[in-house]
Amino acid sequence: MSISTTAEARPTVRRLVEQVQVTDAGIDISVGTAALAEILNVATTEGAPAQLQLHAAVRLTRTGKAMRLIHGDGRGVAATPNPSLVRLLVKAHRWWKIMREGEVDLSTLGAQEGVAPAYITRVMRLAFLSPRTTAAILSGATVSNLDVATLTKKGAVTSQWSD
Repeated sequence: MSISTTAEARPTVRRLVEQVQVTDAGIDISVGTAALAEILNVATTEGAPAQLQLHAAVRLTRTGKAMRLIHGDGRGVAATPNPSLVRLLVKAHRWWKIMREGEVDLSTLGAQEGVAPAYITRVMRLAFLSPRTTAAILSGATVSNLDVATLTKKGAVTSQWSD
């Protein structure tokens, strides 16, 4: 059975899911085994439990203006890149390229961009994040509390990629 749209999936999910319980420890879902066997077109085994219990150790948390579902280890459930972080990475690499060319100094670049030179310095550090960290930001696989303010704090970016 192939389900191609959310609207087509709703009746199937309603048949499968008997109960959803949200707790402080996560989300518990009870799935009926008879309905599951019917949907999969397989026979139920004698003595099989009437329900399967699924547990997801997740929590809802606010990140900025949005609510996100977060795994116990701090990663977002849906890997959605933070647009502000992506823009900041792009800006860091652009500013580093401009500074590397050597045609303007930090004060001039700050005046051109309308920001303080200290801010440019904090943002430019992001051009030197480890490839793994950069990939995590671009793919949205970062911890939920990682945002622009966190990354641009003094001392937020270490020189050790392993950190």
